[in-house]
Amino acid sequence: MIDLGFWEQVDDNEYFTGAWFRNSTDMCSGAVSPYPLGDRILINAGKKDWPIPLTDAEAIHNGWFNGSCFPGMGFHFSYDLADPFS
Repeated sequence: MIDLGFWEQVDDNEYFTGAWFRNSTDMCSGAVSPYPLGDRILINAGKKDWPIPLTDAEAIHNGWFNGSCFPGMGFHFSYDLADPFS
């Protein structure tokens, strides 16, 4: 996961990964988002820039596959990181 850019080593036995939920220009603009949390999920912005799909259609289009169904939460998707750039 380190070599793929999902984790960044910051010290001995200490690693960092970040998740961004809004466009960086909107964060300090004072604009109020209509979304309670944000309009995206981006892992390690500025380094990895790995987008997490927010809809079923977006997930399927980007190679994610339908996983388990959790009662009350719906279906979850997974992505095969064994070959993440195929």
